[in-house]
Amino acid sequence: MAQKSKSRKLDQYIVRFPEGMRDALKAEAEQNGRSLNAEIVARLEYTFEEVLNALGIQALATRMQATTEALESVFYNIREFDLEQFMADQAKAGNKMHFRAEAVDFIMRDYLSSKGYAIKRSPPFDK
Repeated sequence: MAQKSKSRKLDQYIVRFPEGMRDALKAEAEQNGRSLNAEIVARLEYTFEEVLNALGIQALATRMQATTEALESVFYNIREFDLEQFMADQAKAGNKMHFRAEAVDFIMRDYLSSKGYAIKRSPPFDK
């Protein structure tokens, strides 16, 4: 009695293709150097990868939204400070800042370092 091949032991499912789909899949399979079955499996796997990627993108979008809200809150709460004047004074001292976020970062690093909460580093600004 002949042994069944490994592929014959795998799950099988009969698919009814709409008219013309089998021929289109067969042509794509030949172009990709695969059997018709391998082409169908590859396309199904790709679909699952896309779903997983979409979930990852959604998680990233959620994190980005939370970060945006946190930054908006920070900038809302510092609106009474004249960051533009601070940035101008820093530019005169050689610490050129292009964005308000750079000024806030500089102030936080300087303050926290002076209180012993951070390691003093050079600011990442053009000099």
